[in-house]
Amino acid sequence: MFETLIRNIKTSYYGWKEEWTEKTADHPPLETIYRAFRIWRNREFVRHIKHDEIVTQVADDAVLKSRYSFMVVMSCGIAILGLLLSSPAVIIGAMLISPLMGPIAGLGFSLTDIDFRQMKRSLEAIIVGTILAVLISYLVVKISPITDATPEILARTRPNLFDLLVAVFSGLAGAYATIYQRGGTIVGVAIATALMPPLAVVGYGLATASWTIAGGASFLFMTNLLAIALSFAIMAKWYGFGRRHSPSYTLWQSLLTVTVFVILSIPLGISLMDIAYQSYFTKSARSQIDTLYEDAYSRITAFNVRFDRDDSVYLEAVVVTDKPVRDVNAKLSDSLKTQARGTVLSSVDQVILSRAQQKQAEAAENVLPAATVSVPLDAAQIEMNTSRNIEQRIRQSISFEVSDVLVDPETRTASIFAANDRANTFSSLRAGEANISGRFEGWNIQILPTIRALPYLYFETGSVELNDDETEKLEDILWALQRWNIEKVEVIGFASSTGAGRSINTRLAEERAENIAKLLNEGDIEAVSRSDYLSNQQITLERELGRTRFQRVEIRLLPEEGE
Repeated sequence: MFETLIRNIKTSYYGWKEEWTEKTADHPPLETIYRAFRIWRNREFVRHIKHDEIVTQVADDAVLKSRYSFMVVMSCGIAILGLLLSSPAVIIGAMLISPLMGPIAGLGFSLTDIDFRQMKRSLEAIIVGTILAVLISYLVVKISPITDATPEILARTRPNLFDLLVAVFSGLAGAYATIYQRGGTIVGVAIATALMPPLAVVGYGLATASWTIAGGASFLFMTNLLAIALSFAIMAKWYGFGRRHSPSYTLWQSLLTVTVFVILSIPLGISLMDIAYQSYFTKSARSQIDTLYEDAYSRITAFNVRFDRDDSVYLEAVVVTDKPVRDVNAKLSDSLKTQARGTVLSSVDQVILSRAQQKQAEAAENVLPAATVSVPLDAAQIEMNTSRNIEQRIRQSISFEVSDVLVDPETRTASIFAANDRANTFSSLRAGEANISGRFEGWNIQILPTIRALPYLYFETGSVELNDDETEKLEDILWALQRWNIEKVEVIGFASSTGAGRSINTRLAEERAENIAKLLNEGDIEAVSRSDYLSNQQITLERELGRTRFQRVEIRLLPEEGE
């Protein structure tokens, strides 16, 4: 086998050398090099390609057909559902049936051959497919109860240079598969990945009147479409399509293609630089928070950074600590101002753990044995046996993940430390505590949930009263605050732009916050209320984040006085 390979290499080399010597005799050096290059390319890449057969096949696949239209609708329908559910698996499933590769291949080959008839047919198929895709995604979003912008949707609204590279590589692979007539279906998935989700997001943006989202996704779609079509043209040219054109015409084609790529690369490169800046700033902000609490036992349980168009940065975080930092927001903003392009506004909620809670948390993590208590051996052994017996019975009574159970037989108390698990919601833990307490009469049993950011309370449009589900959620929050020994919180009310005007919406946000604060005060939690209606940016934020997000009340933890 190795000898056969060497023989083939020698045969190819000597055949090329003989042809090159014959055709380049008596020519200037540069022309000789150019002719040698053409001979090599013609011998290795052009001769064995069935050009007429491939052109016929591409032209047939680029025609607008009923099957093509149907598959575009089905693919985009699945894609928009995957985007709304934020499910990459469903989005990938939509790519498997997308037929966009045919018309795009036709457009790329028509650019190479300057075949205006083929270009017209390909553009018709692409335009009709685009309209159908946007229309079906628009209709799905309109009838969907879920309309909030998910991370999968937002990821298609800010194209960058990497998106252009994905489109270029997909186009080159698609052209190669088309020319060699191998693996076209698989490569079509990659091409659909660059085109179908942006089209679905355009429909989403139109349905929700989110012009920023629709515009960003439209730019991503057009960029990817041009990049893929031009990649097809480049690959087709390399394999000898459009050979009837003169070298000067081919040069103009190449210059035009390069110019288009450069024009596309400039805004996408700027976008990539913005993303890199935001990523670096977010990492730096988290590091600065860790530095501010370096002398304390602390951890960040919630962290979010938002960058506005005016280069302002809004940072929100929840920090659990045993030593609060005075003026933490001012210190954090001051430390980050040299790294930000604009002003930095920070809002850090400090959750203060008492010394008793710290010791319990450390005991839960280290699981110190009860036998280390400095008491007489017999008494310690009896106490340890009793504790283990009760602890075993309690563990057998719970149905959720725990990190530890601490039992004190002398005071007949037990503390159950819930594990940091998504399934351990406030509602489930509160119900579990009531269930276990009923089984151990005479014992004081408490479940301590992991300290985390409190869930939002949502209101119906224009309402200041909670419905039954949200009222139950508030009771769960009150229970958690009591288990954490929190004494003071801040209640912030929000309102969407729906309504008669700024003053009415501001008052609506205030009333929501006041009502929740009143209910918390009745539960022995000191609550102060305020409103937060961003009139200047409200509509823009609603388009990006969804209107429902601003029909809420947020409860933030505050440090105790003197801490």
